[in-house]
Amino acid sequence: MWRSVAIEFSLALVWYNVNKLGMILLKISRILKELRKENEYSQQDVADFLNISRSTYGKYETGDREPSLEMLCKLADFYKVTTDYLLGREE
Repeated sequence: MWRSVAIEFSLALVWYNVNKLGMILLKISRILKELRKENEYSQQDVADFLNISRSTYGKYETGDREPSLEMLCKLADFYKVTTDYLLGREE
């Protein structure tokens, strides 16, 4: 009995963490797209600065791919914002 409770708890914890990560990715993707449009850059402009393909950058904006810590730092430098701003932790 305790084993099945532990398994159910573990599955619930995994689901919670996956869901939380998904929400963070959606927030980052929305912020990246807003910043790009506000600054009148194309996806290719940003991708060229990051030295990645346009399709990879596009996946950051759709939430299909998570930017690495290195990319988040480069993006923060590019847009002259903090990484906390990119993560949605400050206005």
